[in-house]
Formats: sequence, C-alpha cells, structure tokens
Amino acid sequence: MYNWAIWLVVLVPLANVLLELAWKPTLSYRTLVSSGHIVRMLELNSVFTPVYFLMLFASFLSYVLCVCFAYLDWKKLAAEGVVRPFHWGWAFLAQAVYVIGRSVVVRKVAQRGGLAPIWALIATTVLAVVVVGVKVAGMFPVVASPIPT
Repeated sequence: MYNWAIWLVVLVPLANVLLELAWKPTLSYRTLVSSGHIVRMLELNSVFTPVYFLMLFASFLSYVLCVCFAYLDWKKLAAEGVVRPFHWGWAFLAQAVYVIGRSVVVRKVAQRGGLAPIWALIATTVLAVVVVGVKVAGMFPVVASPIPT
C-alpha cells in the first residue's frame, strides 16, 4: 500500500532543511544613543539574504507539492481498491495530518504494516528540529554578544 507519492509527501520538506543549512546571514549592528546611553542594536534587515527569500519560496513550494502528492496518493489508493481512503484535502491543514490519517486508514485495510510513512515522518521531523537547533545554537553567541552583562 505504499507508493511513490506518499514518500514524496514525507520527504519533500527535507529540501527546506538543506536550504536552512545553506543560509548564512551576516549580522550587522547599529549603534544608537538613547538617553545618554550607547546601545548596539541588531539590524533586522541583515538577515534578509537571497537564500532567506529562497527558503521562503521553497517552503511555499514544498507545501503545494505535498498537497499535490497527497492527491496523487489518494487517487492511487482508490485505484488499488482502498475503500474510503483518507481524503487528500487534509494535506491543506498539514503534511503530518495527511500522513498520519492515511497511515491509520491503510493499516485498517491492510491489517499489517501501513505505519512506515509515520516513522519516516517522525525521523524527518527529528532531523529538521536537530538541524535548526544546531543552526540557532551556532547563531546565538553572535546575536547575544552585544548584550551587556
């Protein structure tokens, strides 16, 4: 009951994680004088690099592709004889909602298996959280350095 479309629903968002690794913002600061105090402030526009906008576009594209692949997966399941497969429209809410719902329905029909997409979804989510966590942890000392103690 697995087909290429469900695996793409699970794996397409990993492209965003790869772009996250490529994003290297240059943090610049501005010095301001406020009430006689000198204050260093992070310029927020310094994070808006071309890769940042590519990440925004890739996130939107990933969302659209997940919905399209969920539709194709739904059609394939119906063609394979699954009665009332989990509707692809749930993918509009979230990729995980469709993967979990689809896996539960397939498990009921197939009596065995059907949960591999959920395990792959968990693995990709953990990977994304770890990658983003490492990226943020690496940026934190640079951002926090001008904060007086």
